[in-house]
Amino acid sequence: MDFLNKLGDSIVNAGKEVTEKAKDYTDAGKLQYEISKKKSEINEKYRALGKKYYAEHMEEKDDSIVCITAAIDELHELERRLADTKGGIRCEKCGAIVPLGSSFCGKCGAKVGGMFEEEDEEDIFD
Repeated sequence: MDFLNKLGDSIVNAGKEVTEKAKDYTDAGKLQYEISKKKSEINEKYRALGKKYYAEHMEEKDDSIVCITAAIDELHELERRLADTKGGIRCEKCGAIVPLGSSFCGKCGAKVGGMFEEEDEEDIFD
């Protein structure tokens, strides 16, 4: 009988250890998720700050500004080439490919084809 009592205690203790380990893993998973979420939030704030700084200083000749402007120009050229390949034009507002002959973008609803109309500043980050 003593053997069965010891065996029962061992099983109960093992069950408690497994439960504690599972709780630890669950807590660790929750913390990792919260850390990841916070990092994403910080990165989004950095992105918004950088975008604001760029918009305010885009006429300056700072190396970083020049590199970003060159990258944006290259991006626009690549998007134009993609639109040509797909037989359409690139929406100036959202960058979607719009079929030739369309008056409005199917993604954002912006008017397309008005090359001589005044347009809002494009947001390439969205």
